[in-house]
Amino acid sequence: MLGTARDVRGGISSVVNAYFSSELIKDYEIIYIATHVDGGKLRKLLIFFKAIISSIRYLFSSKIKLVHIHSASRASFYRKSVFVILSKVFRKKVIIHIHGGGFNIFYHNESGTIKRKYIKNILCLADIIIALSDQWKKDIETIISKEHVVRVVNNGIVLPLVKHTIEVKNLIILMMGRLGEKKGVFDLIKAIEKIVRVVPTVQFILAGDGDIDKVKKIVQEKELSEYISVPGWVSNGSEYYSNADIYVLPSYNEGLPMSILEASSYGLPVVSTSVGGIPEIIEDGLNGFLVEPGDINALEERLLSLIESPELRRKMGNAAHEKVKDKFNINHIAGQISKLYEELLHQ
Repeated sequence: MLGTARDVRGGISSVVNAYFSSELIKDYEIIYIATHVDGGKLRKLLIFFKAIISSIRYLFSSKIKLVHIHSASRASFYRKSVFVILSKVFRKKVIIHIHGGGFNIFYHNESGTIKRKYIKNILCLADIIIALSDQWKKDIETIISKEHVVRVVNNGIVLPLVKHTIEVKNLIILMMGRLGEKKGVFDLIKAIEKIVRVVPTVQFILAGDGDIDKVKKIVQEKELSEYISVPGWVSNGSEYYSNADIYVLPSYNEGLPMSILEASSYGLPVVSTSVGGIPEIIEDGLNGFLVEPGDINALEERLLSLIESPELRRKMGNAAHEKVKDKFNINHIAGQISKLYEELLHQ
């Protein structure tokens, strides 16, 4: 299995770490090779070449039958394409597991004719491509011509033992992830500006990496510092989920966000957007609300409806927890991965 280092911030490492907490790791002898790390260019380059050398060494072994490659788009895809080619040179079965929200944009809008041909050829080398949602499956199938190759496997999470309930004076709304325009954080700040005029006791926490300085500057300029906290990247997400009352993620594109799954597992109602695989987690009006990306008025209205109704928060939060428990439990998801492994290993 290849992917970003398990201590790197982001969705792929979260998914991989969940796998390593599941039955999958007990059922198969999985060797994990990190192809990317946080840090400077030199460190990243060294890890990449080290991964190539390690991969070649393992690929020589007859014990290695299957290579599971976790990839996002852009630079991540081009890095992982090297390992796809190497694996097929050594005649191994290959799974390409596509993560991140921008693959469709990466292929159709950001890549020229030559790059699109290369991307398509790499995808066609895979024995199975894993898409995070039904919509993503349709998108990928517009790129490749091979039938029955793209399979849907949702992200999975390790459920918390309990949903902690901590009494707090002010209601807390949480957003976690990469703070930037694509995640809709600046739309959220505009909505917050209106919300606090109606409910001045509500508190917002915008946690994560990305454009932290820009976010802090806008918060200060709009005189919202008493309502908005920007702690940066947090290592202990459970503490924040446990203290929050509502989760919000107004993204413009997504795969199947781990943060929404995590928030739901803690029984938080979610306000998000109808992009990527999010509608497969959040059913509008049942376990949260969905709005269109960039619709600040709708974002404000949905958040206010939850802020003003404890009963609605409780009802939607319980529904969110139940859905994640039933459909996105990591052991359930690991079982789906195991079936794919067995299918390829017995061909």
